[in-house]
Amino acid sequence: MAGFSGGLRFLWGVPFSLIEPTLSNGKAATRQPVRLAHKATILFALVSDEPQAQLKLTYADGSTETVTLDKGAPAIQGWPPVLQWRLWMVAHPLKAELRTVTPQNCALFALTLSDLPDEQIQPALAALQNRRQAYLAEQQMQKRWQQVADRLKTLGAVAIIPTPLVSAQGHPLVKAVNRAGAFGLLTALRPDELVNPSLFNPMRFPLVLYLGGENYYQTVREQGDGDRAMLEYLRRGGTLLVSPTQPYPFYYNERGTPVVFAPKIGMPISGSGAEGREDYLKGKEVRGWEKPPQGVSLRFVRNPDQQVVTNLPDEFPFPTDGDLRWRPMVNIWNEQEARYTPILTLKDNMGKEYGEGIALVEFKQGDFRGARVLYIWHRLIADPERALNILSDVLNYLASSTPLPPKQVTVSQTSAPPIIDGKLDDAAWQNAATVELKWRFNPANAPALIGLTPTVRTTARLLWDRQFLYVGFECEDPDIWSVYTQRDAYVWEGEAVEVYLDPSGRGQNYKEIDLNPLGALIDLNTPEAKDGNPGDVDENARWNAVGLRWATFVNGTANDRADRDTGWTAEMAIPLKEILPEGEQVYVGDSWRAQFYRIERPKDSTDATAEFQAWSPTDTFHRPERFGVIVFAGSPRRVDFSIYRPGSDGSPTFTVNAGTWQIRDGVYEGRNCIEDGWLPRGASAGDNTWKDYTVKIRYRLVSRGSDWRDGFWVGFRCGPEACYALLLTSRDAQLHRVPASGEYDGDRQNLTTAPFTPDSEWHNLTIRVRGGKIEVEQDGKLLLQYTDEKPLAAGGVTLCARRWSQSTGDTVVQISQFEVE
Repeated sequence: MAGFSGGLRFLWGVPFSLIEPTLSNGKAATRQPVRLAHKATILFALVSDEPQAQLKLTYADGSTETVTLDKGAPAIQGWPPVLQWRLWMVAHPLKAELRTVTPQNCALFALTLSDLPDEQIQPALAALQNRRQAYLAEQQMQKRWQQVADRLKTLGAVAIIPTPLVSAQGHPLVKAVNRAGAFGLLTALRPDELVNPSLFNPMRFPLVLYLGGENYYQTVREQGDGDRAMLEYLRRGGTLLVSPTQPYPFYYNERGTPVVFAPKIGMPISGSGAEGREDYLKGKEVRGWEKPPQGVSLRFVRNPDQQVVTNLPDEFPFPTDGDLRWRPMVNIWNEQEARYTPILTLKDNMGKEYGEGIALVEFKQGDFRGARVLYIWHRLIADPERALNILSDVLNYLASSTPLPPKQVTVSQTSAPPIIDGKLDDAAWQNAATVELKWRFNPANAPALIGLTPTVRTTARLLWDRQFLYVGFECEDPDIWSVYTQRDAYVWEGEAVEVYLDPSGRGQNYKEIDLNPLGALIDLNTPEAKDGNPGDVDENARWNAVGLRWATFVNGTANDRADRDTGWTAEMAIPLKEILPEGEQVYVGDSWRAQFYRIERPKDSTDATAEFQAWSPTDTFHRPERFGVIVFAGSPRRVDFSIYRPGSDGSPTFTVNAGTWQIRDGVYEGRNCIEDGWLPRGASAGDNTWKDYTVKIRYRLVSRGSDWRDGFWVGFRCGPEACYALLLTSRDAQLHRVPASGEYDGDRQNLTTAPFTPDSEWHNLTIRVRGGKIEVEQDGKLLLQYTDEKPLAAGGVTLCARRWSQSTGDTVVQISQFEVE
């Protein structure tokens, strides 16, 4: 066995002589009977840990008995633990003279027989029993954590927020999850992933963990992008568990500057205000402290009315050693704004409260509607047993109560809008985003989130341009039935499809458009729903979307219950200006909360038996926090930077992996993509479906760093293993084939070079790649060409404002045109 060594070993005072494998043809144990001729009163054995392992003892009088591992304990563990072998020690009193020990379903590594008096043996037996009790407790805790891990798996993924200075690997939560064997369950994010909204969002990670000390990344690429990432995560309804290893989480940024960010993300933690620090909550009596008050008896009291933490005593004393800086959570909300659950409250002997050591906030209104934040004071996880009880309870609760993440879809922009005739046969729909309404629900079950299986299929397609959001429905329906034909009738009383749109994501003044197979439509503005109730429906229906166009097409006979139909389709062109506040417009990269419903009413059905379908999991219709997310995308092959929001990083068309990229005055500006090798890193577009193509880029090199290679670089056919790289340096233009990893000497391995002198003027760069043939032109003149005999097959394009890490000055590139044909 790897990691095993022989020799004399003492285990709880018992000596064992282990065979050195190198001295015994690689063998350290036996599975054959061992013959003995010794008188003894007790046997100690080391055996392998295998299913149904046991020893058969044969005595001189011919009698036998069996020794199992039921009263043994693990004694020797393989190291490192990845080796996953261990030996068990068992002890057994002997009733007569022993003749043979036969291992069954295991290997016997060592035997020790003793005839010492009981008083000399008893310490070893007591130590073995204590180890067994500890092992059983560990197994019980591991079983609990396995249950927690199994529940967390239903969320899909759980992320650990990156923090400076303190690694999460030493946190009790991470250790416990790893011990449960769920190594891939937790995703430790890098700082660049934290500020990438396409990666860090509740759809991908419905639960995220802060396991750091007191620091966090306020800035990664540009000032405050870490703050914005955390705020946006909560605005989208995410769940944040904060279990720091130091007193005040989110207190310092990555440079060690005090910023006190916790209250801004739903954690009103009260500091002490010592040394002039403004870390306490103004207007609240509860404050933290640097040291506990003298002469006061303090105890934690568990709230009996909560179900989050149940495996703690009703009361236990405040700790007396370690870092005792008290940083409590305090309730600052009314019942309409948020549900605040005190879980563990600190009190003195007079009943005075000092705030919560554990508390949960569930937001009902405002920017964080639908989000949750749970806070644990750092000293509560210092005791290993208490830490595991708290953390397993908390994670179990969050895993079981965290709703399925809202659905998300990226909606493509179209240059040729569909004709609204209800038929969905226009070419434009072939490039539309498609979603299926797979979530069947019954409002009678609300607020329980119970998903049923739809009996008929419903698909929605989505497109947009500068004027309209286009929505098309395809409804499989063997029996088409509806009641109303007039505008603003309650079409939901028959069969219908519904679109809910909430651009702000705050659940206020969201729009609803319902359409039945007969072409009857109702549009409504809901000021705010409360617990699934939209309020005055007639008043809401007074709103009409000016310019709204719609049509339906029935493949069958509506309202004939005797025949069998195929289905029906519907199309809508929804004016964006009617959905947005006055003066606002949609930009590429904007996201709206949205929901798509269908009501199917089979023959003889009632409201209780009708089929209600949704795109994003929900329990009822008017639950804005359960709406999904639609993201407005531009064309990745013909980018119009004027329709990107100023300050945007170019997402979702571009994914930024180095440098700072922003839209400024309709121009895409990249700055300082740090790269010390030869691989272009920066803003990437496209994927492995891009094979033979022509890239047209209008660019200007505003400034460049001091290294001769600094300047504008372009990667193309960028795949997981390698990419082609065009380097426009101060010496020449170079073409490379750069591996994504491993060694590469660009000074000697470039494919070809050509004379080139950079300047700060605007230029038109064209890169053509067809099979292995590569041509590069600037301003219509051939710059270089090359034929690769074993070409890279496919991949996207990367724009890079390259700057060496040791350069002085900034490399800044502006892009006004990006087209791929």
